[in-house]
Amino acid sequence: MTIELDPKLLRYLQAVDECGTFVKAAQFLGLSQPALSVAIARLEDIVQMPLVERGRHGAKLNAAGAILARHATSLAHVLTTARAELEQFRRGSSGPVSIGGTPLAMAGLVPEAVSQISSSVDTLNLCLVEGDDGALLDKLERHEIDMAVCTLMPGNQRACIKAVPLFTARMIVAVRPGHEFADRGRISLRHLAGKTWALPPKGDAFRQSIEALLATHQIAVPHNIVEAEHAETLKRVVMASEAVMLLSHQVALAELTAGALVPLELDEAPAPRQFALHLPSQRQQSAFAQAMAEHIQRIAPHYSSPALP
Repeated sequence: MTIELDPKLLRYLQAVDECGTFVKAAQFLGLSQPALSVAIARLEDIVQMPLVERGRHGAKLNAAGAILARHATSLAHVLTTARAELEQFRRGSSGPVSIGGTPLAMAGLVPEAVSQISSSVDTLNLCLVEGDDGALLDKLERHEIDMAVCTLMPGNQRACIKAVPLFTARMIVAVRPGHEFADRGRISLRHLAGKTWALPPKGDAFRQSIEALLATHQIAVPHNIVEAEHAETLKRVVMASEAVMLLSHQVALAELTAGALVPLELDEAPAPRQFALHLPSQRQQSAFAQAMAEHIQRIAPHYSSPALP
């Protein structure tokens, strides 16, 4: 049996979810409370299951209602994007396109792709969104962004998202030229334990991966720490001091190429991470979004971590 869902009824359900009561939702929608109740009852008849739990303290969606509300949110984002794309078309501009990326992706690949495509169009409208893997995939699933460059996690893919492998990223140690470890080529975590470490703040995803690596090898988190939210700040600390820094090769690509930082292979380094371009599998992309995705895929091989000498 095919269920025909009315987008207007989905919007009404979303309002109940957001407002918490039928009275407040009706006021928000400009309806009478009885009219809204009839509309929700009609939606429940269509899907042949209850969607809302009514109680003294208001209205709350059950699991089935939450599914529909989530899709209602996605639909709202799609319509907003459609209006924005039409407006950009009217103005003769390319876009809008929203690209999500982890800090590693935003350190080089995505900005380079933006730079290349910006030279081929007269005007454009791009939005770059930085976040961690899970948050970016959630945004992509809700149609808040058009694509995301983040970690490929086999076995944890979502049905509505397809992943195109891009590059691998390996953890290294970076020190300044002239550092006592600069000529070693390889080093162990135990040799670094007594040094000053440049680290992202607690709670940061990469900080957590470093702490997990230390715990795996039964090494305490260093006492001498310089913390900063942005990798650029941490790299400058390392270039100007005896501090050491664990990071992905791509994050320091410019400094490593210029010789401002020296890479060391880490004996206990975890397996390289595979990054991918994540795209919606059930939504047709605009011509500009497709061109942006093609630029990212063409540039990506240059960002794979090379083997250190």
